[in-house]
Amino acid sequence: MTVLPAIDISRLMRPRSIAIVGISPEPSSAGFFALRNLEDFGYRGSVHLVSRNQTNIGNQACVRARARRSCAACAAMPPRDVAALAATVQRIGSLLAAQPEIQEIDLNPVTVYDAGEGVLALDALIVTNAPNGGKTS
Repeated sequence: MTVLPAIDISRLMRPRSIAIVGISPEPSSAGFFALRNLEDFGYRGSVHLVSRNQTNIGNQACVRARARRSCAACAAMPPRDVAALAATVQRIGSLLAAQPEIQEIDLNPVTVYDAGEGVLALDALIVTNAPNGGKTS
């Protein structure tokens, strides 16, 4: 069994701002549930809401945007470390090119911190071809 090194996730647990992209006013929606949890548990950072068709949810304003324009619509948010995210995607691409037995990589969630502060993938799943031709993870 491989023992992985401990990872400091304190920044993930106390972000300065959170964007909920695709939020809906429906109480049963995941975005609405996330917003209520942030409020109920006293989150003190900035919360930015991005919705396709809402201008407000509760007493909080939403940025209106279609999914493909969401990043541009969040221009009011502090700049994120897009360079670190791009470098991460490039490294994953290089890994896939160098290791053809890898069939799939899933990183979830990936947190992109403020500009210059990097990214963090909290969990990763890598699916490879098994020796018998099947898949393994």
